[in-house]
Parts: sequence; C-alpha cells; structure tokens
Amino acid sequence: MIHPAMEFLDLLDPSREARFNIETFTDKKEKPVPDSLSHRFPNLTHGDAKLLLAHLEVLNQEGAAIYIAVNEFDGQRKLDNLARVRGVHADLDDVTEAQLLSLRNMLEPSIVVQSSSSNKQHWYWLLSDGEELAQDVAKAINQGLVPLGADKAAVDVSRLLRLPGFCHMKT
Repeated sequence: MIHPAMEFLDLLDPSREARFNIETFTDKKEKPVPDSLSHRFPNLTHGDAKLLLAHLEVLNQEGAAIYIAVNEFDGQRKLDNLARVRGVHADLDDVTEAQLLSLRNMLEPSIVVQSSSSNKQHWYWLLSDGEELAQDVAKAINQGLVPLGADKAAVDVSRLLRLPGFCHMKT
C-alpha cells in the first residue's frame, strides 16, 4: 500500500526529476528552544522522500508536525532559491460548505487535502507540464483566494502546508 505522503508527492509533481522540501517542527504554541523536532530536508527526490518516511513517522509520533513546500526550491526553502512554481494553493480553514462550493464552481482544484477536520482543507491548482507562472503572479493569485476563504497568512510561494499521511499535531 502506498503511503499517503508518497501519493500526494506523485500528484504534486510526478516528474522523476522533481525535488521536494520537507520540514518538521514542534507545532505547539510554546515551542521548546532548541526545538529537537525541527528539521529541514531540502532537495528530496521521490526516492529520497520514500526512504525518509520511517524517520518522519517517528518524528510525528514524538510531536513533530510534518510539512511540505508546495513549490520547488534549489536548496533551502527561501524565495531566492525558488526554482519552479508548481501551482497555487488555498489553505482553507473554517470555511463553509457554501464557500467551498462557490470556489469549486470557479475552478476545480487539481488536489484537495483534508487537513484535520472537514472544514479545514488545502486546495491546489497545479500547472500543466511545460507551463510556467512567475512568482509574483502566483502570490497574487494566492492573495486573490483570501476573500474566498483562504488563509491570508498562507499566500507566499515559499509556504509550507501539512504533508498528508501524518497526524495533525497542533493542540
């Protein structure tokens, strides 16, 4: 059986050359210093991510939240290292069914992930192979989704969102 994280990575970017940035850290309001659950895993291939799953499971059981960068970076996840925009996203927390239906009627998302409860979802609209989208345009589209229910704090193209297949650790 395929792990939900690997299924998601295959949907996010099926290319065998794709690289992913996965990060973990304590998700509680009061974070320990130093945070022993804080790790960055940049430039992972599909194979690298698969090999990392067991370690991520242990970190998650110890209280780490597991996140993925939506877009591709060359090295650590920062805007200067953005290699490719894969698509745009909406972090939809506490939206109504009417808001979800309205948004879905505008443009069907490529991927829908339930984050922690039925009214907390991440929606992704992915670019087709060969399509390109400038960083500022992607951010503007993400910002345009805010009045439709998207989280205003989750609009930048270097944003991390929860990686499916792991427990939501926020308490």
